[in-house]
Amino acid sequence: MTSINISPCSENDWMIYKSIRLESLKESPNSFGSTHEREIGFTDTEWRARLSTLQYGTLRLPLIAYVDGIAVGLAWGVLHNVDSKSGHIYQMWVSPKYRGLGIGKKLLTRIIAWANERQLDSLSLTVTKTNTDAIALYNSLDFLLDGKAAPLRDGSALLVLSMQLQLRSSKLPLSS
Repeated sequence: MTSINISPCSENDWMIYKSIRLESLKESPNSFGSTHEREIGFTDTEWRARLSTLQYGTLRLPLIAYVDGIAVGLAWGVLHNVDSKSGHIYQMWVSPKYRGLGIGKKLLTRIIAWANERQLDSLSLTVTKTNTDAIALYNSLDFLLDGKAAPLRDGSALLVLSMQLQLRSSKLPLSS
């Protein structure tokens, strides 16, 4: 039987996070605002600092998904200002070999529960316009398109769509 576990990362998990993040950027270069070429140059200190849960006035929930002990996915919940009522989801990715097992939904459910615990009003994310599987996943959890398409990154022809979840209307329970 396959065991799926979603775990928050601490600074001590930086090597696992670095590995899965670089894998995600390499495998899905058109899904992220950053690039493999940019992040591969980060120092060990920078990788550790990224996992600080409270840094620069932000509150972060970095998550890693494991299948039978193997890191296969990640996602981040971020509150840019601890006084804000709107959170964000970043770095959402699951290894192609493990897609279709519900891992993405488990990652999102964990972030939604975290947002509800903080009594946030909404969560937002961006998704590449051509990533119909991800859009379907987000729609299944009541994320709705919010706004116009924008370039993935400076100089990119690829477009991303903004999506938002109003937490009061979420299909998930308000407490975990």
